[in-house]
Amino acid sequence: MRLLVLGGTQFVGRHLVAEALRRGHDVTLFHRGRTNADLFPEATHVHGDRLVDVSTLTGTWDAVVDVSAYVPRAVDMMMTQLAGRAGTYQFVSTISVYDPEFVGKMDENAPRVPAPEPATEEVSPATYGGLKTACEDALDAWSGPVQIVRPGLIIGSYDATERYPYWPWRMQRGGDVLVPETGQPIQWIDARDLTGWMLDLLGTDATGPFNAVGPNEFTTLPELIKATRDVVNPSANLVMVPETELMEAGLTGADLPFWFAGAPRAGIMQVNSDHAQMHGLKYRPLTFSVQDTQDWWNRERGGAKPKNGLTPEREAELLAGRV
Repeated sequence: MRLLVLGGTQFVGRHLVAEALRRGHDVTLFHRGRTNADLFPEATHVHGDRLVDVSTLTGTWDAVVDVSAYVPRAVDMMMTQLAGRAGTYQFVSTISVYDPEFVGKMDENAPRVPAPEPATEEVSPATYGGLKTACEDALDAWSGPVQIVRPGLIIGSYDATERYPYWPWRMQRGGDVLVPETGQPIQWIDARDLTGWMLDLLGTDATGPFNAVGPNEFTTLPELIKATRDVVNPSANLVMVPETELMEAGLTGADLPFWFAGAPRAGIMQVNSDHAQMHGLKYRPLTFSVQDTQDWWNRERGGAKPKNGLTPEREAELLAGRV
């Protein structure tokens, strides 16, 4: 398959390209050449800024995988340039398109948040979901098949968000670990399971949106953290602190990654993935994802603290005062 990947040099795109090349696909990457530009020398690299000039894309492809569009203009420009040059358009969206206030079975037909009003291209936590909704809607103009992939929390190596890596890093240090005591449900998916399935999906005639999230048997954040502890360092002592106390102390999800700090978006972690599973989505055991994340972090980051998460000093201060 001749595959055009828009982005492709970090996290999800990086895993997708690596797997596509492993499978023998002919891969072209379109990116700015700023992040991990030396990756994948066996692929064709075309440099450009998709919000400025996409005229360098002059080839033809069986499919395009778009992992880097956050505003609808980026989709519009690419569709104009690729008209007649590509078949299936696979777009990586997000479960953040869903209305977090919706109660019930959150399948692919659940209500979505509207595009921001007034229109903006400023991507922020307040606009991110609505802008992705607008990107999805823009694809109605694509003349070929469209596959919209809606992931949620993604874990694994090369995680540029540096959210989940905090927990293996923290467990490796051992001692008392501050953990939110919460019943917050959580779903995650390994980047390798996600991207391998995305490539499989391109080989089918399936169209429409797919919730590419974890299994429907929801677990909780403390259970995910405990499972991480059990893989990395079973001797680490989890100190459970009620989330109300943590919020009173001013802590947020940046301090304790994957914790939603009582925000309504916690409801977005109960998304139904039946449709994607019926189209072949499968999951590896969490232990493999934990080990992959830890090994990558130690190998490429030297065990440094991730950008998200409590510093050792702040955690010790909170635990000493019991928050």
